[in-house]
Amino acid sequence: AHDVLLGARRGARWRYATIVAVLVLYALARHAAATADVPVTDTPALDNPLVAVGAARARLTALALTVKSLGLLLWPRHLSADYSCCAITPIGWPPSIAESGALLLAAGIAFAVVAWSVRQRSTHPERTFFVALALLPALPASNLLVVIGTPLAERTLYLPAAGLAALVACLLDDVRRRAGRGTVALHAALGVALVALALRTHVRN
Repeated sequence: AHDVLLGARRGARWRYATIVAVLVLYALARHAAATADVPVTDTPALDNPLVAVGAARARLTALALTVKSLGLLLWPRHLSADYSCCAITPIGWPPSIAESGALLLAAGIAFAVVAWSVRQRSTHPERTFFVALALLPALPASNLLVVIGTPLAERTLYLPAAGLAALVACLLDDVRRRAGRGTVALHAALGVALVALALRTHVRN
């Protein structure tokens, strides 16, 4: 993604060859583990209630949970060590009005982010790269592709948080360049935000 969006550097072919070799070895190891004759324990519904509902309801619930994940990244007011059956309720079928609103919000945010990042590719490719860095690592643990052992976990947001932080830094730097005399106010607002997040971390720990 870096080379496609920001331009390839010298030695790209060797880097790609190394990455392909690692991916092939990883695929072989995954295949060996999947076909090994070992006892397999299914994920209990107590850990992830999405395993107890149909594929459509599970994916719709996972889509709605993307808004909660984004909220945790932007302002981690309420954190939890466990998002299991009692914390996450699967979306019903048919969805209620409130659930339909949550789904529309999640779909709208996803469409807006993807459309914006595509438009930014020609003028600010680094922004598109950071959007990809935030979204792509989140997919395997989002329950959108496959249902995993938990409906939501803050530990799966570490790498997406890096992409989001880099994107916010790019946008704030652009605002700073255009602010002119308002730079002092911008720095003050950033200072307040950092203090608020630091206090939240202190209270949490």
